[in-house]
Amino acid sequence: MANVTVIYALPEKYATSIRLSGLFPQGMKKISQPWWPSFFPLKIIMILRQAIVSFVKIRRNEIIYASAPLAASAIPAIIVKKLKGSILVADWDDAFTDFRLNAPSLLSPHYWELECLEMADKVVVVSKKLEEIAVSMKGRDNVIYIPNGVDTEKFKSRKNASNGRLVIGITGYVGKIGKKFAYQEMTEIAQEIKDAQFLVVGYGKGVRDFKTHVRTHGLESRFRFVDYVKHEDIPKYIDMMDVCLVPFGKFFTSETRSSVKMKEFMSMGKAIVATKIGENITDLDNGKCGMLAEDSHEFAVKIKSLQKNPALRRELGRKARERAEKVYDFRILRKKLYKFLDGVNGQVSR
Repeated sequence: MANVTVIYALPEKYATSIRLSGLFPQGMKKISQPWWPSFFPLKIIMILRQAIVSFVKIRRNEIIYASAPLAASAIPAIIVKKLKGSILVADWDDAFTDFRLNAPSLLSPHYWELECLEMADKVVVVSKKLEEIAVSMKGRDNVIYIPNGVDTEKFKSRKNASNGRLVIGITGYVGKIGKKFAYQEMTEIAQEIKDAQFLVVGYGKGVRDFKTHVRTHGLESRFRFVDYVKHEDIPKYIDMMDVCLVPFGKFFTSETRSSVKMKEFMSMGKAIVATKIGENITDLDNGKCGMLAEDSHEFAVKIKSLQKNPALRRELGRKARERAEKVYDFRILRKKLYKFLDGVNGQVSR
């Protein structure tokens, strides 16, 4: 394998870092953040710390592998690239704007994302949408598509199908934009499906609002909230679910992402209902191994159909598990990435 140093932008509980940990073995040289503050001045300090550590630890002949969208990895990677001339590979796993149409200003948090991508020798993307944009910026030979993946041995169901009330669940970060929080549509679904339980395994700025929203609508008895749990403990909670949801807003960023939790649900052999957008369509093979919905009403309709048909839940779960093993297992994705990086390493050696 190529001589690579991986720069993490966030602690390992976040999706972008789960991706990097899955793609690179434990013995790989990495530079990581022990924690990530919410106070802006502390963020600046953490980025400076990351830049200093990266400059000291990364040698001139090493490949820098860094997460492009986040300043805590992009800025250190740019500094080392400029001062040491190292090869830079940018891992692009998210975007909030199409850089072909909008160039961010120096004051924008996305400025460093674009700077990192423009300086990168190669770009690894997680979605077909990002691949389209990256190829237009960097050329076909400098871009490779490697979606988010899953450890299919760790994420493997250990229980039989539920015999009680249907359990509908989600996992992951519960974000918040203005007054709207992630997964808000679950309360709308709960009002349409009266005889189901809801399991929310997540953390983030939107959790408190989510709980308040549930109380306001008198749904406390039907919702169970589990706050942050370690990533290795997530499978036992997914095992409690009969139907797993992957709802996305209809935003540009939803077209660019590759959902980590989607792959985990698939690997656990769960029936899935997801928003019909971006990589969700690719993940579920255009609806062949999971259901796709346009809005919260369609989510409710499709969940009801799964509720009435346990055999269909099992069949979709089986197909989802098979696809996870064949397409999204980290062992398969690693081989593809390492072959790509070995080619980059050959360029360094010449």
